Amino acid sequence: MSATLRYPIRTPVAGNNPYSADGSTGTVDYLKMQRFRVDYENNPSGYGGQNLPGANANPILQGSPCYLAMPPSLTASYSASYNQVEMGQLGVLAGQIAGQIAGGVGASGDKATQITGALQAAAGSLVEEAAFSAGASMVSAVADVAGTKMGASGQDFQALTKGRVMNPFTEQVFNGIGFRNHEFGFKMLARSYKEAQSILSIIKYLKKGMLPKMSQGQQMSIVKDDEGEISSMSSFIANPDNQVASYSTAGRYLEVPDRYMLTFVRHDGEMNKINDLPHYKFQPCVMTACSVNYTPDGQYVSFKDAITSLKDIKDGGDQIFVPAVDVSLSFAETKFITQGDIDTGY
Repeated sequence: MSATLRYPIRTPVAGNNPYSADGSTGTVDYLKMQRFRVDYENNPSGYGGQNLPGANANPILQGSPCYLAMPPSLTASYSASYNQVEMGQLGVLAGQIAGQIAGGVGASGDKATQITGALQAAAGSLVEEAAFSAGASMVSAVADVAGTKMGASGQDFQALTKGRVMNPFTEQVFNGIGFRNHEFGFKMLARSYKEAQSILSIIKYLKKGMLPKMSQGQQMSIVKDDEGEISSMSSFIANPDNQVASYSTAGRYLEVPDRYMLTFVRHDGEMNKINDLPHYKFQPCVMTACSVNYTPDGQYVSFKDAITSLKDIKDGGDQIFVPAVDVSLSFAETKFITQGDIDTGY
């Protein structure tokens, strides 16, 4: 099992006096980040999206979770999209008629007569507005012929002669809901060699999950039959003598990156337990950006034994250690929030 990734790796030492400067820390709050992949091959619904009711993404966990002490800023933004639409009198009437028909009111008999009457009444009420608009158009045309300008509309003439304008019946029409986005910033200071290793492993864990995988593919062969004709393309060669050519499908596809489950948790130092922290919940997320600043204080600094092998922490390769980094993470949820979700803590 992979080692748990956590920063800081230990809490301050508890003192004898809980009210003094070296008193017991008690509890520490963290943002827990767990990478997972969607099991597309064994998905019972055959759909890997998040917004199909009842969809199950069959998560496959990737390594142990990562715990980072709470960032200095926590913000949850909720956004909805609306279009401003001027319905006008005819638009309102059309909406009413459409609503009646959609609600099961047929266009026959008395209802058909009512709809016809409503249309005639609406047309009659628009006669005056049409007259003002036609008059404005005629005056504008005459002004153009005369080489002058007249920019008044039918609405302007009504305002100046009648002291009124037509109600545009402007409405805010719901267009959809946006996915929540989350931005987190962390500054991590290495107080020991072990903590420097932990910070480096955390950064690798986060960066790795936001990147795609290269598909493995397989070795394919083009073979011929006994008459010398090309017969098939196969991944298994029964008779190597019949092989005409071979090729690999490796790298043909990019597999989608991992997703993240985010949770606020609290670590109780005395009981050595981790419990969920009821701030607000997260839907499954994708990481859209990861930025690492290795010189957050405006000056490059590294440890004396800066270059070291990481085989002990199972990451491989050599890496340089620096005492401080700023990490900025951007997440986008893959499932939108509804009223029912708010009641359950989102």
